[in-house]
Amino acid sequence: MKRIAWIVPSGVAGEDSPLHIPALSNLALELAEKVELTVFSFSSERTLRSPNLGNATVHYLPSAWNAPMWKRAYSLVPLFLKEHHHKPFDLVHGFWALPCGFLAVALGRWLGIRSTCSFLGGETAAISDIRYGNMRTSHARAATLWVSRRSALLHLLTQFQRSGLAAYQADLPHHVVFPFGVDTSLFSPETKRLSRPIRILQVANLTEVKDQETLLRSFSHIVENIPARLRIVGPDFMGGSLQRLACELGLEDTVEFLGPLAHRSIHRHYRWAHLYLQTSLHEGQGISVLEAMASGVVVGGTRVGMLADLPSSCCVVTPPKQPKLLADAILEIVNNTKRYEHIRKNALQWARSHDLSFTVGKLTALYEGKSVLR
Repeated sequence: MKRIAWIVPSGVAGEDSPLHIPALSNLALELAEKVELTVFSFSSERTLRSPNLGNATVHYLPSAWNAPMWKRAYSLVPLFLKEHHHKPFDLVHGFWALPCGFLAVALGRWLGIRSTCSFLGGETAAISDIRYGNMRTSHARAATLWVSRRSALLHLLTQFQRSGLAAYQADLPHHVVFPFGVDTSLFSPETKRLSRPIRILQVANLTEVKDQETLLRSFSHIVENIPARLRIVGPDFMGGSLQRLACELGLEDTVEFLGPLAHRSIHRHYRWAHLYLQTSLHEGQGISVLEAMASGVVVGGTRVGMLADLPSSCCVVTPPKQPKLLADAILEIVNNTKRYEHIRKNALQWARSHDLSFTVGKLTALYEGKSVLR
């Protein structure tokens, strides 16, 4: 059994921890059945009785979570070396380029072990007006490109990411592209009729990069034409500005802001929805897109992340920041039951064939040094 080290910003923890990131935690639980997995987290955790997750051993920082990045990295290295000298790792895997991917590649080169890095977020983005993305500044861009070139294998979630990264370097040697799949035993379809009012859902942090302003303005056009309701699930990092915009648009009776919810309860809202809208300016993938597809919900949104990769038979896409265009595309689909059902079935099939077990299989093959399709 291969001995694998993960380096993560947080995320690999039980649902009772504020550090819990469902995609990483679920993946760790499944992979720890296939490999000997040890996780090193850039966060500290003092509330858990046991830091471990299933068969995965988890080490949290001895330093404070808000310590400078260099200090957290410095305190993490002795933990890594102690484990490695006790029983050598076969591979070290960093999640997100900075700081985890950078540290994973540096440790790998120092100790002579294979390294890989998964780019999961804004590594390939450069959105200056909201100060988002690693490619926006010279230092972050240089560090991210160093990781992409020096890791033994680079893992990207989407071809959208690959295109974004390729714009900054001549070639991408030693890379693979496959998404993070979802647990289809939790996210599964429920039979429901496409009826009025049309029920629309978004599950995302309320942040500038998710561009819920476009979501609300698009929904405003939709409700001018057909009865509809919108639910938004996720924590608010914008100080109530989106709720105020909803009121300005006269949507206070048709939009619900539900705030953050436990991940295991969110499937109920996918089953409620007819449509899922992602209106982001950038996504590495957009895990909620696959959750919606696996739940039998038709997905529409902006041409970023997973929605940029999927064929038109699986989703409805328009360019970012075009609320009227997106609204018109949604109105066309809900008024064409045959096309709606065609997209729903194709998307469901795609999500099932790229589920959590698919991702576990890809990573297990990667760790064992086997060929992984690009």
